Amino acid sequence: TKLKTRIMNLLKNLFERRNGVTSNETDTQVITNEDNKEQFSDEIKMDVFKHAGAAEKKLTEKNSESEITKFLEYDFEKDGYNDGYDDPSKDILDSSLEKIKSDYIFIIEKKISSLNQKIMMLKEDSMRISGISATDTSLIESRISELRKLILRLIEEKEFAVSEKGSVQKALNNYISGFKRGVSDYTREKIFAPSTGMF
Repeated sequence: TKLKTRIMNLLKNLFERRNGVTSNETDTQVITNEDNKEQFSDEIKMDVFKHAGAAEKKLTEKNSESEITKFLEYDFEKDGYNDGYDDPSKDILDSSLEKIKSDYIFIIEKKISSLNQKIMMLKEDSMRISGISATDTSLIESRISELRKLILRLIEEKEFAVSEKGSVQKALNNYISGFKRGVSDYTREKIFAPSTGMF
């Protein structure tokens, strides 16, 4: 039996040498394949749970909701100064103020339209789960109520904007302040400019 075992081992070693593979190399190759398998498995998990599309949609909604805030935080005073300095006229001032109001009203109207669409979608969801989960239905109805209150607030701000009141008033005042400073700097530069006369 020992002789048979030695002959089998001898044949095994001879076979491995002919194929250029040692016993250690065989073990190493197996370990490498197992590592690759584990790495590939991790990559599959990442692809499955990444949900890139959902994350992108959430980001888009967030940007849309902050559009009004971005408008109100914009540096209208800087624009007013540049316009007042470059073209100091009452017509420019009046037309610019009207544009600020109309742009703000447009953003509000767009937001109201978006909220109404969300309400319609929530109503459909409420109808689908009606009779299945009273708690979830109640949550949806509560959210619809919140959105309706927000719409009423936006409608009020829209009416205020027409008469230059409400949240848009700060933007208008900042533009006017900047415009006046621009006109003053323009005028002073003209008054104190080097004389081109005889003296």
